[in-house]
Amino acid sequence: MEGQCFPHEFWALEEVVRVRQDYLGRELPTFLPYAAFEALVGRFKGSCKQRALECLDETTGIVLEAANELVALYLGRYPRAAAVGGVCPAHRGYGGCSIKAGYYTKVAAIEDSDIFTNDHFSFRQHHAEFLTRLKRASLGLDNSSSWDQAQVESQLTPLSKLLGRGVSVDKFALGVPTGVDDELQLMAACLAYIKVSIKRMVDNVPLFIRNELLNDVADKKAVPKRLSEHLETVEAQGLLDEDARVVRTRAKLESRIQRLKAAVKLLGNPQALPQALIAG
Repeated sequence: MEGQCFPHEFWALEEVVRVRQDYLGRELPTFLPYAAFEALVGRFKGSCKQRALECLDETTGIVLEAANELVALYLGRYPRAAAVGGVCPAHRGYGGCSIKAGYYTKVAAIEDSDIFTNDHFSFRQHHAEFLTRLKRASLGLDNSSSWDQAQVESQLTPLSKLLGRGVSVDKFALGVPTGVDDELQLMAACLAYIKVSIKRMVDNVPLFIRNELLNDVADKKAVPKRLSEHLETVEAQGLLDEDARVVRTRAKLESRIQRLKAAVKLLGNPQALPQALIAG
């Protein structure tokens, strides 16, 4: 899901330059206009919602199929109930929930209407990764360029000796100033936030599925309760009052209790014991 939600279309550098200029105010150099960041991220908003809802719909179908099998297995223990039409809606109702009109739709709407994260660590980590890749690409040092990686690293060897520490291609790219550094910073920030936002959705969708669908199906004790909620008639509900095996077991136990009571009564009246043995 994460790979499908991440935007595959690209933002041309010229377009990012134009957006930054449109929103540029009194910011000092290296300070980016936040409105430009909002405008670029806003183009991504909503793109993940449709895929998430499709994922929920697909999962709902699978869960409902499993739930129907579970209900059929449970009703198999009630021969009379299985033959009553009023029980059938339970198959359709069990595990069903209005996903698009429910809690998740509200969560998706909040995600689309705001830009926020407290996960500063992940944001900074993704920002650094994207900025490095963007700087490499802008300098023609990306892996797909005509530059030979070994040749570039060999040319950095004298610089490493001069500085007394190793200089990688990534460090070199980040240290070289360009005329579009501000735009690259803006692009990296947008991509980093989108990455964090998608990760949040990737966690929320399965969590919602577990809470709204899977927990009930996984809880055997919830089956009778959910069935009784979706039965149409009182008569149909009455058919689920007793498990067939429980009825048979109860009858055996009641018969045993009666025999034990009779035995206790005989033990309390020793004179009647010989007659009972003869009658037995």
